[in-house]
Amino acid sequence: MRRAPLLAALALCASAAALAAGLRRSETPPHLPAPAGRGAAVDAPAAPATERAAGRRELAAGPTGDAPAPAESGRAPDALAELAALLDSQASAHAWDRAVRASSRALDGRDVAALTGLCADARRTPRERVVALELLRGVAERGDEVAAPPGALLDARLLAARGAFPGPGAVAARALARFGSSADRIAIADRLALEPDARVRRALAWALAASPGEDVVPAAVALLEGGARSEALVLLATLDASSWSPATRDEVARAVAPGPATPGAPPDARAVAALASLDGPASRAALLAAVREGPGDAAAAAAIGLARDDDPGARQQLASLLGDEPLDPARRRLVVDALARRADGLPEAVRATLQQDVAARLRADVDPGARRAAAWSAARLGPGDALRALEHAAGNDRDPSVRRAASRALATARRDTSP
Repeated sequence: MRRAPLLAALALCASAAALAAGLRRSETPPHLPAPAGRGAAVDAPAAPATERAAGRRELAAGPTGDAPAPAESGRAPDALAELAALLDSQASAHAWDRAVRASSRALDGRDVAALTGLCADARRTPRERVVALELLRGVAERGDEVAAPPGALLDARLLAARGAFPGPGAVAARALARFGSSADRIAIADRLALEPDARVRRALAWALAASPGEDVVPAAVALLEGGARSEALVLLATLDASSWSPATRDEVARAVAPGPATPGAPPDARAVAALASLDGPASRAALLAAVREGPGDAAAAAAIGLARDDDPGARQQLASLLGDEPLDPARRRLVVDALARRADGLPEAVRATLQQDVAARLRADVDPGARRAAAWSAARLGPGDALRALEHAAGNDRDPSVRRAASRALATARRDTSP
């Protein structure tokens, strides 16, 4: 289930919303705001106009001091200038991360060395050095070994303390969460716990999501008990859990999942996103419970999270629900559509069950939405009864929207199987 954490969460929540539509006939899922973790766009408006204008004047003033700036070449200065301009715009946090990733991918070894020099260059403004530090964060996230100059970390601490949240202060805190000390990250978490403004809390959670390792996890778990539970769930869903110890994963799963005080209460979609970022028995048990008992979005997100797990055992556990007599038809559809997304490695008996269920839905379900969803599941399952039902639906379904969906799904299936 390892992907870039922000992108994986975005895909999980978007797919869950589509699958959860199948529950409308049996229950009305509660409206849930778009999760802001694992790739979702976290709105982080820029600083007020006065601060942005001051930042532009600061950047326009150029290096301070009497000595001339060193000559620079390569892509690093251009990347720095572009991100510095974006810092003063109304870009969201998601747009900022996308720009950092795109710029850092274009940098080679000499550019990275130049960036490190820019971070340490006293002629540069504090904002420029923090932007250079963010570019180094992007380089680090692509797998390269980089080190942050101490001077740039001091700039990040000062800007995180004095800058606008959301805005430049949040960007500085994000760089500090990646390159700073454990004490820096705990200080950001403490501020999040005490912050009354929800917009600032979201920006702080976004900043902490860049933290490496697991030293911020205890602070994030502690936030679940306070007024920042929503931001804590976003943070836990966004953090890269690939390096966490099994004990830490189980600790997070137990904290996020319902406890004895709330028996039978399934986690919501945000909690499911956090659980889906973990590998381990505790998180899988909670996800299975969410599939069986959760509201629409949570049940769909849990099913997709289990289906995407790299361990085939997780998919087999999800498939075992197809044999449960109490599983209602709407939830059965969620499980089938989730498993169809990644049916490789499943036993032949399970694959045959998926083929049978999808084909029957395409041919006989009265809900056009359910038939459209079945069309894409049939395309993913490959040759078999479901694909034959898809071919029939593309030309003969009574609903035009289903015929269009079936035709597109069929074209995708043929393209994927063509030599």
